[in-house]
Amino acid sequence: MKEHYNGGKKLIISHIADVDGLSSVILAKLHYENIDYCLVEFSELEELLNKLVKNDLYKKYDEIFITDISLRPSTIKIIDANEELKKRIRHFDHHLSEVDVMNKYPFVNIVNERNGRLECGTTLFYEHIEKDFKYKSEYLDKYLEAVRSYDTKGPFCGNKYGCTLVMLYGILGIDNFINRFCNGIKNGKDPITPEDRELINLELERRREYVDVCDKNLIRINLNGYNVGVSISESYRSIVGNELSKKYKDELDFILILNFQRNQFSFRTVRDDINVGEIAKSFTKEGGGHLKAAGMPLNSETLFILNLIKEAILKKEKKIELSK
Repeated sequence: MKEHYNGGKKLIISHIADVDGLSSVILAKLHYENIDYCLVEFSELEELLNKLVKNDLYKKYDEIFITDISLRPSTIKIIDANEELKKRIRHFDHHLSEVDVMNKYPFVNIVNERNGRLECGTTLFYEHIEKDFKYKSEYLDKYLEAVRSYDTKGPFCGNKYGCTLVMLYGILGIDNFINRFCNGIKNGKDPITPEDRELINLELERRREYVDVCDKNLIRINLNGYNVGVSISESYRSIVGNELSKKYKDELDFILILNFQRNQFSFRTVRDDINVGEIAKSFTKEGGGHLKAAGMPLNSETLFILNLIKEAILKKEKKIELSK
């Protein structure tokens, strides 16, 4: 969780893990100038809202935007029990796994697709501010489409600028990325420098090497009837998941990335017959996502998967030892 408070009358809460989450914050900072923001994992939203309610901090804000984050049942209960908080919430999300709650609560706003176009948190939030947004330009249009394209279709989306933004986020980090692209959108110019391009080329090579290592160390398990490839990876979860799923699409239903730093599992697949969003949700109420990309925390409900992985590692090591 990353929090930034400077006395603003509006608060935006968004997803910390990707460019879609950060881009909503960038637009909010440009549009409202003085705005507080919090970047969280899906599993941290409930903790943050509890803190805002317990300490009456939410009363400081006339609007609280929640973007690119699903409102899980436990989170909805916190909001629904507080009439003052409900009036302040503005929700902009696109994750289909939670669409069943959309019509039950007026503060839940989930739009996955509109007029044949897949939406993301950033594009939905931009629709909310578009009429009065001061920094419209061809570059802004390019940026929004890059974020939308990558976030909805992943590394194979065909949008090179979207892939570049994702790599640059990994290189620059949260604060530098937000500052760099706030200035870029404000000036209507691409802020990526020749030096950035050199770093991106180095990052591409590092990424290729990392995926090769993950491929070499891939662990195979049977998880509730699914043939799954497991990668214990701290970096490049989307790239690792999508590249390995593409390579083994005829053998594996999906790739499961275990990240101990984030205490989370990520799901990726390139197969059209697999819905990892629903699969993640079936393991824990805190799981969910899209058809081809999803996530869930490592918690008491998902802990059993660690034992399956451990057993598979021991079998793999034993097989290697015997083959020697």
